[in-house]
Amino acid sequence: MKRKTLIITLIMILLFNMTSSISIGQGFAYSEEIRVGLKYYFEEVPSLTLDNKSLLMGYIVGGQFVAEYEAVTTGKFYFEPATNRFLISVESFGTFDEAHNQLDRIRTLGYNAYVGSVATGIWKVYAGNVSTESEINQIYNQINGVFGMTFESVTDNGLRTIVYYDGDYPMVFENSYSNIQFFTNDTRSGVPVLDLGKRSYRGRIEIGRYYNGGLTAINVVDMEDYLYGVLPSEMPTGWPIEALKAQAVAARNYAVYYTSVNPKYRDKPYQIDDTVNSQVYKGYAIEELAANQAIDSTAGVLIYYNDAVIPSYFFSTSGGHTESSENVWTGTVAYLKGVPDLYETDPYKEPWTTSFTSSSFNAVLNSKGVYIGDIESVNVTAYTDSERAQAITIKGSLASYTIEKETMRYWFGLYSRKFEIVQPGSSPNTSMQVMGADGTLATVDIKNAYVINGSGEVLQANIGDDQTLIMSANNIHSVPLIYGENGKFIFVGQGYGHGIGMSQSGAKGMAAAGFTYDEILEYYYTGVEVR
Repeated sequence: MKRKTLIITLIMILLFNMTSSISIGQGFAYSEEIRVGLKYYFEEVPSLTLDNKSLLMGYIVGGQFVAEYEAVTTGKFYFEPATNRFLISVESFGTFDEAHNQLDRIRTLGYNAYVGSVATGIWKVYAGNVSTESEINQIYNQINGVFGMTFESVTDNGLRTIVYYDGDYPMVFENSYSNIQFFTNDTRSGVPVLDLGKRSYRGRIEIGRYYNGGLTAINVVDMEDYLYGVLPSEMPTGWPIEALKAQAVAARNYAVYYTSVNPKYRDKPYQIDDTVNSQVYKGYAIEELAANQAIDSTAGVLIYYNDAVIPSYFFSTSGGHTESSENVWTGTVAYLKGVPDLYETDPYKEPWTTSFTSSSFNAVLNSKGVYIGDIESVNVTAYTDSERAQAITIKGSLASYTIEKETMRYWFGLYSRKFEIVQPGSSPNTSMQVMGADGTLATVDIKNAYVINGSGEVLQANIGDDQTLIMSANNIHSVPLIYGENGKFIFVGQGYGHGIGMSQSGAKGMAAAGFTYDEILEYYYTGVEVR
C-alpha cells in the first residue's frame, strides 16, 4: 500500500496534565578519558587481530599512559587467550630487551620461550605453553636452575593473553596486576588509529580476558574523540549544524553521566559500551567533518538541572509530542516532561503500519507465558496525554490480558506507542470537528477536504492511504484512513523510540526554523541550563 502522509493544520483544543517530579542528586567528577567496551564485535571473542605495523605497549602510571616497548611487524598482531600451562621466571627484568636475551638459550633446548609483561618495569621469561601437567613438569626439570633462572609452574588464571606477530617471538601479557594497553604510531590523516579489522579507533586499546575464556577489547579514549565516533551514528551529518550541536551535547551528557555520575556497568571492565545499550559508537572510520565541527564548537558544554549533570535521553522521532518519564518508566523526573513537538514535520522515521493476525498475536503472548485462548479483540484501553497507548487489552476466548507501557513495544516489535488499532472489517472515521478563523466549530469530512502536503501541493485527501496527520496546537494526530481487513489487527502509528527527552527529528526541524542548539536542548529538557 503506497503511503501518502498529509498534514492538515487545524486549531484544536487539547489539554494535558503536568505531573510532580523528582531530581537527580548533585555533584560529579568529569573524567576526560573514558573506557568504552567494544561489545558489538569484540567482547569475549576467541581471538583478535590488530592490523597495525606498530604497537606501543604500556600501562597507566599516575593517570598517564607510559609505553614500555614498541613492537613492529610487517604483518599483523594476533591476540589469543593464553589458557595453557606456563613456567614463569621468578627473576624479573627491567626491560623487554633484558628478558628477551634469555629466550634463545631456552629455545636451544627445544622449548617455547616468550617475553612476558607483568607490570610497569617488570618483565619475566615464560616457557612452555603446553596443555598437560606432565609436559610442563618435563620442561621444568630441564630448565629450572639452568642459565641462572628459576621457574614456577602456573595454570590458566583467566587473565593471561598472548600475541603473535612476525619478526619476533610471541609475547605474553600477565594482566594480573594491571591491564596492558596498546597505542600506535600508525596514522591516518595525521591521527594515530588502531585497526581491529571491522572497526578502527582513536586512543588506546586494552585487550584482556577479565576472568573470561575469550578476549574483550576496550577503547580507552578522550571524551571528545569518543563523540566523533558517536555523532554520525546517532544523527545524519547532513542535518542543520544546530541540530548536530544539540545532539553532540546530548551525547556528551549521556557519556559523562554514565561514566562519572552514575556508572552504567559497575561489574564490567568498561564504563559504557558501543551499542544501543549506551550510545552507538563506531570509531574512527565513520567520522565526518560536520559532526566533528559540531563537537568541537560545543567542547565541554553540558546540560544541568539544579547544577547537576543529567542523563540526556534522546530518540529518533516523537510523532508530534514527546513523553513524560512516568509514562514510560516508573519514576517522575522533573526535566523529562512531555512537550509538543510541532517542528517535527519532516520526520527521520516516517509514519508506519504493522499488522497481526490472531495467531501471530497469540504466538507472541505464548512466548511470554500468557495463554488466553483464541484472540477475539485487541483495544487500546488507556492513552497518555501525548496520545501514546498506555495500555492495550487483549480479549481471548479463555481470558483477557492487559499490557502496559513499554512492554507492548518490546513484545510486539512496535516502533512506538503512538498508534491506533484498526479493527478487522472496520471502516475509517473521516469526520472531525475543526475551528474556523471566526472561532466557530464545524464538522469536516476528510473525504471532501483539501490538504497541503509536505511539498506545498494542494491535494484532495485520499481515503485508502495509511493515515492523515493533523497538526493541532499541541500535537500531531494520526487519523487512520484504511479499511480493516478480516482477521487482522492493524496498528497505524507515528514515531520511533521511547519518546523520552530530545526528539532528533524535532531538533532537525527546530534548527531549520532558526533555533540554536541550546534553545533546542532547553526546550526538550524542562527547566535545564546549557553551559
